[in-house]
Amino acid sequence: MAFVVSADIGIAYERHLVPLTPAFSGGAALDQLSGRILPVQTLPALPFDRTSEATAPVTLVDLKPGERLDLVPARGAAPASPIRTGAAPDGLVIHNGRISLRLAPDGLWNLPAPGPIAAFRLDGGPWTGESHVVDLPFVASTLTTVESLGPCGIQWRTVWRWGCDGVFTFHARWAAGADTLQVVEEVTESCEAWVEWFPLAPAARATALVWGGGERPG
Repeated sequence: MAFVVSADIGIAYERHLVPLTPAFSGGAALDQLSGRILPVQTLPALPFDRTSEATAPVTLVDLKPGERLDLVPARGAAPASPIRTGAAPDGLVIHNGRISLRLAPDGLWNLPAPGPIAAFRLDGGPWTGESHVVDLPFVASTLTTVESLGPCGIQWRTVWRWGCDGVFTFHARWAAGADTLQVVEEVTESCEAWVEWFPLAPAARATALVWGGGERPG
């Protein structure tokens, strides 16, 4: 039976990652309607994948309103990833289409600790932006790990650790060519830590986005 992907609500889906069933792991996906072979990449599962498995195969689609794909598992060599990464002293850099991100550098930090996205740039222009994890109770260490890099996208996690067992984990999934991230945050103990993002820093300190971590009981 085919795995059906359709754009039924009148909008287009561009550079959209679609979780598939485990039957697609380690292979490719054939669209029975068009005959196209779509790449499949297996990623560590995140909550929105709606699976009980530890991993989730995904494919990357562009759908016009009303378009449908009837996918079945197929064989095919995975193409090279269009995403490039590079290590730098001030943090891992990811190049994905027109956008580049610089992630939090690894190390031990006084507070506030560096946030998950240190800076971004468009079309090779100047780096801009700044983020911090604030209200951590102690000095924190950070470590970023790329969990998967392939034809459909990149997935990584950045972990902040403090004290004996304090852990804040930032999971990010970025589809190839997309201009948005899918993000999941996990905190293993009650705390008031949160991420503060200044997209125009250092030129301006206006906060565009703040997202929270845990909350103290009560």
